Amino acid sequence: MKVHHYSIGHIYPTGHATWRARIRLHGQRFERNFKTLPQSQGWIDDIAINHARTNRPLSPAEYYDALCAIETLPPDVTLLDAARDYALRHGSVSDTASMGILVPNAVSEFLADKRAAQLRPASLKSLEWRLRPLPRDLPVSQITPTVLDALLKDRQGANRNNYLRAWRNFFRWCQRRNYCAAIPTDAITRSRVEPAPPGILVPAQVDRLLDAALRVDAGLLAYLTIGFFAGLRTAELKRLNWGAVTTDHIHVGAKAAKTREQRYVSILPNLRAWLATCPHTDIAPINLRKRLLRLRLEAGIRSWPANAMRHSFATYHLAAYQNAPKTAHELGHRNPDTLYQHYRNLATKKDAQTYFKIHP
Repeated sequence: MKVHHYSIGHIYPTGHATWRARIRLHGQRFERNFKTLPQSQGWIDDIAINHARTNRPLSPAEYYDALCAIETLPPDVTLLDAARDYALRHGSVSDTASMGILVPNAVSEFLADKRAAQLRPASLKSLEWRLRPLPRDLPVSQITPTVLDALLKDRQGANRNNYLRAWRNFFRWCQRRNYCAAIPTDAITRSRVEPAPPGILVPAQVDRLLDAALRVDAGLLAYLTIGFFAGLRTAELKRLNWGAVTTDHIHVGAKAAKTREQRYVSILPNLRAWLATCPHTDIAPINLRKRLLRLRLEAGIRSWPANAMRHSFATYHLAAYQNAPKTAHELGHRNPDTLYQHYRNLATKKDAQTYFKIHP
């Protein structure tokens, strides 16, 4: 008989087309049989949520009492419905609103709080987008792992994890406001995502692209050359101005940096030569996306990996200097180990030498 460890308990087949879920809590053992594996997992999830409550978890006796009450009620009536009906009949509360804040109201408060804390617009937009699927007709306190699992049914890999990360941020905030007792995402397992190697451009492609910029759109040169030869993030480039660029380094201020921590990025010899050819207009000019697309087609580059400029710089810089802490410092990474794991062996030292010899 194969026993499956799940969350804080164990599940095993009984041999009678059913599954038995078993947990040990507060020195007592609890177990129940279920017709399906998901039902037994849901039972353990519910107990895990109760066990994780920071204010007052239910005692084993209270939890058993709640289970009995749920089994007594009709399938379409929840225990909370019964509690609300009792409270209204006996004058304990004036209306159901006092039973908990609805999800849309909590989301509005949450986003307003983040906005007041000066979270960047892109981060706010991402949070707002990922909170939209949450049910609009339920109090925050009624959102369970089962509810969230249903919302995640068609989401896979990194996308699924991104939603879970945003939801956890929201429910942690709700818990601090006493809108919910536990964080339902804690009972949901994250997807295992195998990291794909970063997408980069080869030196010949970068050479063609910058040559095309010299010929047809010099206004893009600063954006491209700082991206390719200094490794700034796209968002950092869009917030950068010429006042931060000297002959020796680029100052990425706290307001421009993703992590809000300033850093100085070295200007390598070939970047210095390119910057001397750049018109001192906006580093990230208007109509940037359309102009980049036209330039790529002009240079015969149809595939453009995500964060191609930064990934290319990191790859060739690490191959050229073979010094992960140095490359991490230029990129603004706190941990050189992560950089070393992602970017090593993607290019040879000869490739890197060719890359940093691209001159106007």
